[in-house]
Amino acid sequence: CCFTTGQLQCGFTPIPQSRVIGGQDAKPGAWPWQIALQRYGSFICGGSLISENWVVTAAHCVAGSSNPANYRIVVGDHNRNVNEGTEESVGAAQIISHPQYNSPGRLNNDIALIKLATSVKLSARVNPVCLPSSDSNVPTGSKCYITGWGKIKHPGGSHPILQQAMMPPIDPAKCRQKIQASGVSITLTPQMLCAGVDNSILSGCHGDSGGPYVCLNADGNTYTLHGAVSWGSSRCDAKQLFTVFARVTQYRAWIKQHTGISGGGGSPTPPVAPECSNYQVLSENDRNTAFKGSVKCDNSMATRWYRFQGGAGSQMPTKCVPINQCGTHAPGWLSDGHPTVNEGAVQRKVCFHWSSNCCRWSSNIRVRNCGGFFVYELVRAPTCSLRYCGEKAQAPPVAPECSNYQVLSENDRNTAFKGSVKCDNSMATRWYRFQGGAGSQMPTKCVPINQCGTHAPGWLSDGHPTVNEGAVQRKVCFHWSSNCCRWSSNIRVRNCGGFFVYELVRAPTCSLRYCGEKAQGKKCSNYQVLSENDRNTAYKGSVKCDNSMATRWYKFQGGAGSQMPTKCVPINQCGTHAPGWLSDGHPTVNEGAVQRKVCFHWSSNCCRWSSNIRVRNCGGFFVYELVRAPTCSLRYCGEKAQGKSCSNYQVLSENDRNTAYKGSVKCDNSMATRWYRFQGGAGSQMPTKCVPINQCGTHAPGWLSDGHPTVNEGAVQRKVCFHWSSNCCRWSSNIRVRNCGGFFVYELVRAPTCSLRYCGEKAQGKKCSNYQVLSENDRNTAFKGSVKCDNSMATRWYRFQGGAGSQMPTKCVPINQCGTHAPGWLSDGHPTVNEGAVQRKVCFHWSSNCCRWSSNIRVRNCGGFFVYELVRAPTCSLRYCGEKAQGKSVFAYLLTAISLQRD
Repeated sequence: CCFTTGQLQCGFTPIPQSRVIGGQDAKPGAWPWQIALQRYGSFICGGSLISENWVVTAAHCVAGSSNPANYRIVVGDHNRNVNEGTEESVGAAQIISHPQYNSPGRLNNDIALIKLATSVKLSARVNPVCLPSSDSNVPTGSKCYITGWGKIKHPGGSHPILQQAMMPPIDPAKCRQKIQASGVSITLTPQMLCAGVDNSILSGCHGDSGGPYVCLNADGNTYTLHGAVSWGSSRCDAKQLFTVFARVTQYRAWIKQHTGISGGGGSPTPPVAPECSNYQVLSENDRNTAFKGSVKCDNSMATRWYRFQGGAGSQMPTKCVPINQCGTHAPGWLSDGHPTVNEGAVQRKVCFHWSSNCCRWSSNIRVRNCGGFFVYELVRAPTCSLRYCGEKAQAPPVAPECSNYQVLSENDRNTAFKGSVKCDNSMATRWYRFQGGAGSQMPTKCVPINQCGTHAPGWLSDGHPTVNEGAVQRKVCFHWSSNCCRWSSNIRVRNCGGFFVYELVRAPTCSLRYCGEKAQGKKCSNYQVLSENDRNTAYKGSVKCDNSMATRWYKFQGGAGSQMPTKCVPINQCGTHAPGWLSDGHPTVNEGAVQRKVCFHWSSNCCRWSSNIRVRNCGGFFVYELVRAPTCSLRYCGEKAQGKSCSNYQVLSENDRNTAYKGSVKCDNSMATRWYRFQGGAGSQMPTKCVPINQCGTHAPGWLSDGHPTVNEGAVQRKVCFHWSSNCCRWSSNIRVRNCGGFFVYELVRAPTCSLRYCGEKAQGKKCSNYQVLSENDRNTAFKGSVKCDNSMATRWYRFQGGAGSQMPTKCVPINQCGTHAPGWLSDGHPTVNEGAVQRKVCFHWSSNCCRWSSNIRVRNCGGFFVYELVRAPTCSLRYCGEKAQGKSVFAYLLTAISLQRD
């Protein structure tokens, strides 16, 4: 009993383990570093907590999506079907797969890091495992365990209770022999570790992926992480294959580079003091040393632990602060500096500056370093007006690539350039910075073809990182043939504060080139976030005021909404008396930073007071240079960007607008620009495939060429193509589309000429019953032999059956398999039934590039099977591959749960 967080060490478990060889239920709290990884709310993999902010898992667990918003991490769990009160679920802030995952060879470097969105609270049931302190192998005779949730037998259902099994390491030579005998086409590399028991079925199984393989340290009390579950037998049977792990000792430097965490088996981690989780936040803008204005006082402050955050900064200043700053007369600063983590809670003196005396008054407080932040046990100030101040923490050390880079400054590399054609297919792999005529950064939107001095211009598809994210992996897409991502390259990007650097690699082919553009300015990256729920127009309650707001750029996020309202807001909303709204509307991206008027509503006057501010459209969001409100109680409000397009629309319901109609000829060249919804006889949505001419009551029918958006994408721009004279896009119009959940709305404009018309169709169609079967044996990923090609495949719905398998693979397929040179696989995973027909990307593997070419297709989950609307392959020899849903020779554990087979 009486276990406290102050006793925590990495790798420590308060529950001794049995030495049983077979799998068994683990005791609650026995493996406190075990995490459950969820995607879209469903369990997919295991993983290991290595600090309160970081998790190690397998790269193939996160290969289906690199978007952190799709994942959650559950710590402190034992029985996944029961809420035991020890669980904590947190989001992911960053996904970092090893840059050489699947290279050289399948499932090599199968390791990934996940940064948690918030720190987890450490306890006896939640504690990090130790990382290896050297590159040495697991010592002979070590007691090592595999843990996770899952099947008790195979085939069978998952098990809700955490399983454990003792699994000794296996000599690599012996492991290779078994792999070769099994016929599995995966090479055991030095980055892999084998474990298992001879002549036993004891094995990891489906769902174990990413989970821990830990070994007891020499101290007999703590465990070190040596492996992350990667692959093994499809039958979950060690008689067929031993279990193979990513060898963690090989990744010590890589882990430290991204997390700052180094090894030390059995070494204690910093104690988790109560004040590091139980504190009050000081976040007022006027508490920051940069603020000059109102005068407040801390002479009635309650004695307790505080943390500086948000507008107040992240820590107390350690140098004398000029008088009349941080919202007071005599500002307080920490005279003796901050402690280290190991010093614990120390006594420090706060000095208050007044009358040319940097320490005119003083208070004795306590300070603790909690690792990533400081907490302060503040006491009431000696008199008035004295106040404790905050400031932004000092910037981290400069990364080497922020000073050691090559400059790209050619004018013809800028997105604005049209002319000569050059190519980056011989570019050396190193860090580069865009400057001068080339611009200052890579573009983050699709660049039109034949710009920046090439045929297929390259742009950054995943956006730029923040400074705190460090060097992150990003994908560069190259635009060609109406495909914004016809080819792609994986690079690394770092935010160096005032500029970005890019670790570029040679382009996949010629003529492809990395492009630059002028940055949007610092307003779009250097802003303060307003995220309070009570700032939203939907809020009615407490009354606050912005009359002491510092003049700077702000972004609305989270509970506050995503932008300022553009219509008069009723009084007594958004946490104030007189709510502020933007009277002149939002600018476009091209308008830059514009002046706008904010009106404050009071006493039946929608503009009783006003402020002049500046606004910039940063592409996906807006920033506002706000000033202090004219008086009290006035406040700047936020709202969700939805607008009224989902409720204020005109219905198009004519039967002759449906794609199935042939007859009269009408025209939309006088259509008013507004939002429309298709209903009734017209169908429920626009078609997303080329419609035959002379249908839907016109000559040239219009169809949506870029597919429908998700709800989260909001109102997006799309192109409508009009089909005529064997050209599916003879004319086109740019419109906006919004997914309103159960239906779509379209902001249509008048058609370019006559007779062109916007068409509708029924949403479901007959995809799940009207398809063509692909059943050839040589289309299966297991086939090696003849070479065929899908470059003349007709666009329609297909289903994989018989010898071809039952679905498309979702992992990179080795070259020269499934009867072709460059096999095609589904890079974004399969949808659920409820998602309907979704757009997905098929990647074709060639020349060590798992996505050398790609095609955009649609996929639907029909319940018991999938159908795919395939298009002809980009070139020859590329082919769409199939596989059996289960897999026969090897599995990657990426199913619903773990399985530990019992003898």
